[in-house]
Amino acid sequence: MRKLALLPLLLVAANTRVLAADISIPLQLGAGYFQQQIIKQVFVDPGQTFTAWNDDSGCNHLVLSNPQVTTSSSGIALRMKGEGRVGSPAGGLCIPLIPWGGFIDVLMQPSPRATVVRLKIVDSKLSNVQGKADVGGTIWNWTKEYVHPQLSAIQIDFAKPLTELKTVTPALFPYADEQSVRRILNSLHISSVDTNQEGLFVTMSMAVTDNQSRTPDKPEPALSPTELAQLNESLKFWDVFITVVAKQAALATNNDNLREQLLSVLLNARHEILEVLAVERQQGQDPVRQLFLETWHQLAPLLRQISLTMPADSALDFVGFIGAVDALQAIDAVGPSLNLDISSDGLRRLARMITPGNIDNPLLYDERVDPDLRRLFDFGPPLELPKSDSPPPSGLNWLIKSAWAQDSWDRKTIFKLNQWIPTKENLHGYLMRVLWLLEDVVFKVLRDNPLEDSFQEIFHPLMLASAWQETCWRQFVEKDGERKPLKSSIGAVGIMQVSPRIWRGFYHPKALTWNINYNALAGGEILHHYLTHYAIRKQEHKRTNNIHDLARATYSAYNGGPSHLARYRHKDTPNRLKRIDQAFWHKYQLIRDGNSLAVKQCYS
Repeated sequence: MRKLALLPLLLVAANTRVLAADISIPLQLGAGYFQQQIIKQVFVDPGQTFTAWNDDSGCNHLVLSNPQVTTSSSGIALRMKGEGRVGSPAGGLCIPLIPWGGFIDVLMQPSPRATVVRLKIVDSKLSNVQGKADVGGTIWNWTKEYVHPQLSAIQIDFAKPLTELKTVTPALFPYADEQSVRRILNSLHISSVDTNQEGLFVTMSMAVTDNQSRTPDKPEPALSPTELAQLNESLKFWDVFITVVAKQAALATNNDNLREQLLSVLLNARHEILEVLAVERQQGQDPVRQLFLETWHQLAPLLRQISLTMPADSALDFVGFIGAVDALQAIDAVGPSLNLDISSDGLRRLARMITPGNIDNPLLYDERVDPDLRRLFDFGPPLELPKSDSPPPSGLNWLIKSAWAQDSWDRKTIFKLNQWIPTKENLHGYLMRVLWLLEDVVFKVLRDNPLEDSFQEIFHPLMLASAWQETCWRQFVEKDGERKPLKSSIGAVGIMQVSPRIWRGFYHPKALTWNINYNALAGGEILHHYLTHYAIRKQEHKRTNNIHDLARATYSAYNGGPSHLARYRHKDTPNRLKRIDQAFWHKYQLIRDGNSLAVKQCYS
């Protein structure tokens, strides 16, 4: 029977603090994996053929080709095209010469042996090209004598993922009793194998015992600045880890829907990181562990689905990685006293399991734009950075010397806006120029990513109202007598309040901070992505029979991440978020009705 998820079985005796459990961890391999392995291990002759028999006389041979694999509850079915001849050499001739052509069908069942799964042949048959069964004869004898042993020698070796799991686990339970961890890992074994229409399910089992349950942490003093800095560094490692996993999974699939879901997991995780940093935390709490467990709950089903269609060379490593994290999650649930610690070292070892070439530091926190990340998640080529004649210096000098390379916008006006703080005296001129900039952004975003006519009218007020809601159309403010980029308490910057941490790898943080045009273009791209890939695709407008609710859903996601898409219409949404969504909706309606400069209300 197929096991769809991790199944920790908790056996808790009454009035005792001792827990014991057998943990089952299913590893799933698709039918395509076996087809690739059969080709790799058996069909090694030119053109992916297998010469089962050839007596070198030119009279007798059996050549197999085109292996096709399907799986079911009965086992693994292999169909091969066959071509053969049977004859006796005489004077340079074959007498008699009997040609044969047809198919050989073999049914195999998997059998576990230690860390290896072997294939046992339980049935086979021959049929001609018309599908009629062939019984007996030389071809059939050759099949039993030469084909069966080759197929029976096929094996799937799980030694590598098992070894990696045993290597990774101690690093993630550094405070546990060493003997307890070793005892758990030594009990790890393949307990069963099953097949169904989707592929093979190998169940790994281990025994976990624990002598205490997890108790709530006692209230302790808030974290010190040093401890907060350490937490921030831990969360950076977690961010890089989940980014590496999402990127490697996206590289392994061409399914746009799966990639969209991977991006949702990544962005939601990054939003949660900022929420953790925004809340005053008590000592003894481990938010990274909680993020790890919650995110894996969303991510694991996507990775399992992707693994079914991966190439054989990488599928087993990927499946092993999934099993390793499943095992860590299960051990944490069953053995709380073992104290799962999501350390940078443990995450680094996990990341190496799925990164090509096992690079030295897969958890390098890099703020540069990653073109592959943008391409995989349908953001297109990176936005062009502000240019200058020399490498950008730090601070405001970089801004002053920069020149925005563009085709339809007045470079001098952008330069001026990058120096401008609005006041009562210059407000109208400032707002008019920002309006032109935002409308130019709308034009560019829709030029590069057109919308259907029915959705065109939404994007313009969506863009203007979002910039109003976020910053009252400001990139800079005056603070302590100096002009400084507008920055939120959680680090979002500029006119569209784009967070460099949430959008790390998609946009350049310095350009977001110091260039109003780059920031507005980034915000426009993000709004367009949430509108098309989430609000429209999930048909938010059909749920309420109001096409403009697409804008409401888009802004909810823009403000809180993909998981917030529908919050504007949910009754249980927290009041704080309801007020944000209602304020946006008011602004959107004013702009939609033709009052593009209603943002002046901010400055009354």
